[in-house]
Amino acid sequence: MLYGLEARSRFKSQLISSEFVISRLFIKLYRTSNMNIVKECQTYFGFVMPGVLWKRRVDKLEKKMRTFDNIFVTISLSRKLTLLV
Repeated sequence: MLYGLEARSRFKSQLISSEFVISRLFIKLYRTSNMNIVKECQTYFGFVMPGVLWKRRVDKLEKKMRTFDNIFVTISLSRKLTLLV
């Protein structure tokens, strides 16, 4: 689901939407409306939300890119950092 999305700058609304769908799935699966129970079940089964996975992948990509000595990588990293501010 997240393949290649770490190269994209921002899409927070899409992540929130996908996390809502996943939370609703857990709510229906365990027949509860208590979000504490849903989050506990997600943690217990090792389920990681897409926003967390995406952040890990972005950090990993940026770490790899920083090892390259390339002008295009430098420009894209500096542009991305200014977009996030």
